[in-house]
Amino acid sequence: MTRCEKFRRLLAIEIEGLEEELRLWIKRLDHRLENAEITEYVRLENSALLRSELMGLEFLLNGCTDISLDDDESVDELTQDIKKHFRQRLQERGYPPALYLLVEQKIDKVGEYLKLDTPAAPADGGEARASRSERARA
Repeated sequence: MTRCEKFRRLLAIEIEGLEEELRLWIKRLDHRLENAEITEYVRLENSALLRSELMGLEFLLNGCTDISLDDDESVDELTQDIKKHFRQRLQERGYPPALYLLVEQKIDKVGEYLKLDTPAAPADGGEARASRSERARA
């Protein structure tokens, strides 16, 4: 499995976990309403926001395979490319800005994991891979 495929699969798992967290928050709102801790208005407003965020996550998951990634990129470059792509997609569709912050945390988490899973560059002066910017200049 390539590094890009690992990134996509791990990110999909993280986003699915985030979806489950949001669903639990919606259930918690219902429970708080039943216990008269919040009003119907507060529950409706908050659950509408959470449902919008859920739709945004589903939108990202469905488009996760559409991202064009270069397996020669470093993990940091992959992370930045995915962040840029997801931010743009969420902004174009008008999803709540806070959703990107939640997704960004998951992207960073996957990136950090892949850094641990990626062999380090040779320390003895061996030939290292050129970064994207170096390849573009060539």
